[in-house]
Amino acid sequence: MPIKIFSYPLIAGDPNTAMKDLNSVLISDRLAVKYFGNNWKDTNVIGRTLKIDNYSDFTVTGVFENPSSNSSLQFNWLIPAREYIRRNNWVENWGNGGFRMALTLKEGTDVEAFAKKVEQEINNHTNNTEDERLFLQKYSDRYLYGTFENGVSIGGRIDYVHIFVVIAVFILVIACINFMNLATARASRRAKEIGLRKVMGAQKGTLGVQFLTESVVISLVSVIFAASLVYFLLPWFNQLAGKSITVDFNDPRMWLLLAGITFITGLLSGSYPALLLPSFKITSSLKGTLKHPGGAAFFRKGLVVFQFAISILLIIGTLTVSRQMSYIMNKNLGMDRENLIFIELEGETAKRFETYKNELLNVPEVQNVTSTSGNPLSYGRSSSSPSWEGKDPDETVEMNILMVSTDFIETMDMELVFGRDFSDEYGTDSANFIINEEAARIMGFENPVGERLSVWGVDGQIIGMVKNFHIGSMYEPIPPLVIRYDPQNTFVTFIRIRGNEQDALPAIRQVTSELNPSFPFAFEFLDEEYKKSYRSELNISTLSNIFATMAIFISCLGLFGLSSFSAEQRTKEIGIRKVLGANVAKLMMLLSKDYIILILLAFIISAPFAYYFASGWLDKFVYKTGLGLDVFVISGIAAIIVVGFTVSFKSFQAASANPVDTLKEE
Repeated sequence: MPIKIFSYPLIAGDPNTAMKDLNSVLISDRLAVKYFGNNWKDTNVIGRTLKIDNYSDFTVTGVFENPSSNSSLQFNWLIPAREYIRRNNWVENWGNGGFRMALTLKEGTDVEAFAKKVEQEINNHTNNTEDERLFLQKYSDRYLYGTFENGVSIGGRIDYVHIFVVIAVFILVIACINFMNLATARASRRAKEIGLRKVMGAQKGTLGVQFLTESVVISLVSVIFAASLVYFLLPWFNQLAGKSITVDFNDPRMWLLLAGITFITGLLSGSYPALLLPSFKITSSLKGTLKHPGGAAFFRKGLVVFQFAISILLIIGTLTVSRQMSYIMNKNLGMDRENLIFIELEGETAKRFETYKNELLNVPEVQNVTSTSGNPLSYGRSSSSPSWEGKDPDETVEMNILMVSTDFIETMDMELVFGRDFSDEYGTDSANFIINEEAARIMGFENPVGERLSVWGVDGQIIGMVKNFHIGSMYEPIPPLVIRYDPQNTFVTFIRIRGNEQDALPAIRQVTSELNPSFPFAFEFLDEEYKKSYRSELNISTLSNIFATMAIFISCLGLFGLSSFSAEQRTKEIGIRKVLGANVAKLMMLLSKDYIILILLAFIISAPFAYYFASGWLDKFVYKTGLGLDVFVISGIAAIIVVGFTVSFKSFQAASANPVDTLKEE
């Protein structure tokens, strides 16, 4: 009972009896409003009748709360699975994998032992012919942990959660480094304050606590500002990511998290200044002539190198993700996905497909029409049934089975390597098959045309071999495929449009609606559907660009402050050099070269780590772009240019100053 297992409370109806009858239906609150009005609760909707898919009448036996917008299950009505099974006897086949089952286990059940019992039960009914084994997974892990190997989770969306957590930590560390660098570099501004406090009896520990407290207070103000930004920018982020994330500021755990971030960030950023600044001598402090320990400048440069190493790492990662997504979006998939729409076959369009097809072909902008059992670019209906001459009887081979009607190859614009497409010109093709190159390789046929093949009890022959096209995602290799002529089991029609799509769609809508008025007209462009299948990766690419830009911007803010202070400290040196004949360009190079050297060092340090992580991410894809040297060169040059512009502004200002003004106090 799904409303019990998944906890969808019933607003109306009895959960114990709501789905006992095969013709019962549970509907959502929003569907009840749609069909019975906003005041449906004041009327008795239980017992009312709805016709589903224009197929059969179902009696409303309950109304459930709308699924949460954050739920991965979005639905408006439920019917008993037994009713669906009654109409689709293929479900009863033990080799079928069309259903995902959810179950609750009794307290204390050994999950591993239970999983083995389920697997053995299936093996007992299939004579161990299935090469895919079932395994159990906690439903709460299903969304984030969706990648498996031998029944063991090896990742999924959780990988991207980890990536962005690491990036967030990196950005926070860069900000802390900026604070440490600027606080220690500008210590001379507080020299007299430190000296006076020491004269008045302040101890090093007291001064250290003061600086830590200041850092924590700054961190607190920053957290309040950041929380406000999150509140106002969250709708935009949800739109960008296609999510419905909410931040509950009434949750005590949220305040504990924010307090922890405030405290840790304040301690981290204030720790070095708190140790360094109180250590200066009183006489030097009162004179305002602080001399930093030799290691302080070295440490500051080390922090600059570290923060830009992180920034360069993010630049390389961002370029890698962008290139891979560009590769996926522009790769030749083995078929032309442009100008191709698909419409579900239902009602009269399913019963009278040939009539529907002929009417569509009368539309001037329609070039070809075919029907299939699913979207060829994201298809997963497989079977170990296929057998051919020479096949090892003890070998189990899983092959995808795609049912199609005539003109499939031509409509999808695939490359036929050998043989022909299914066509009415050759009479019936009901016992004929087309296979892809991968299936031919597994079967051991160089030219498979004319070879015998048996699928699901149908003995026939292969009439063609199509060039491999991408059935699944780029994460997986192209599987073996058998294309079977079986128009009675096709559920989607594909329409190839030529010319203007906007002219074609109204005519296609009219043909569809006239033949099938009981169903709303709905279509999808295949190329748009393909992009949707990589929506998570495209979002990752966009967010990576944003976060990398943030990291670089924050790093440059710190570098700008540091270079400003450095130029200020060297104003008299610059004045003397100008008096001795140095020009502005030479002075700018003098002030900038140290930072350029630091960035080159940061690049050398970050490049191996970037290669390791970027290549590791690319290895998740079977089909991928290469991680070329140009990615690293572009990243290095970009970092140097950004740093050059950041430093050169203040360097130019200092180098252009009149030496009379800088030396007048001497």
